[in-house]
Amino acid sequence: MLPDILAGRAAGVSRPEQQLPAESEKARLPQKMLDRLAVKTEGFVGAEIEQAVVAALYEAFFHQRPLLEEDLNYAIDSTVPLSVTQAESIRALRQWANVRAVAATAREDLENYEKSDPEEPETDIRKSRGGRSLDF
Repeated sequence: MLPDILAGRAAGVSRPEQQLPAESEKARLPQKMLDRLAVKTEGFVGAEIEQAVVAALYEAFFHQRPLLEEDLNYAIDSTVPLSVTQAESIRALRQWANVRAVAATAREDLENYEKSDPEEPETDIRKSRGGRSLDF
């Protein structure tokens, strides 16, 4: 078995457990649960959400039961996102971008965001974006 796996890796063939599930095999979460989880993960990047899901799966596996929303909530609550740990660096980068870059977000989508201000460290980093807006 092991030589077959190693031979497959050498040939660039992925193992079955590394392949994405078929559409019919994917787990479906209720929309209300997704909405609650989306609120809890505001300010997270995709990799942080992914690792919270992995941690929740390990928790469920440890207890030998299916994944529960409580597992996800615990993993999310235990994660400190980069938007918190690196808030000062993000704020400084956004200030730099306000002068030297063009915003990737369309002007009409910026209505919900504030201009970042390095003098106000209490500003919620999740509510600001850097970069100048351009009219086309």
